[in-house]
Amino acid sequence: MRFWTSGALSAMGFWLESDASGRPPQHLRAMPEILDAAVFGEPDELRGESIHALVVPRGAPPEPRAIRAFLGSRLEQHKVPRRISIVDALPVTANGKVDRTRLGSLMART
Repeated sequence: MRFWTSGALSAMGFWLESDASGRPPQHLRAMPEILDAAVFGEPDELRGESIHALVVPRGAPPEPRAIRAFLGSRLEQHKVPRRISIVDALPVTANGKVDRTRLGSLMART
């Protein structure tokens, strides 16, 4: 998995954020139960890398199964996160963008 300075994410030979309609975080935020979200890659024994989504719920957290079903109706299968974790908040930088360098610490706690 590789993050680009443009915010694009490539994994398993696929671009995950190649255009505005194909960005998993935008589709996650379109779900009424989700306030914010971020995706990143993590090691996977079978595929080498897989997509992990961190989700900040709006109220009661949705079931990961429901999130995958929602995304599956909007994205290609390789863009649907294999792992989904519910978190209270995403780490942000001073300018309000997701701090990708600190996502790993959240992943370790989920």
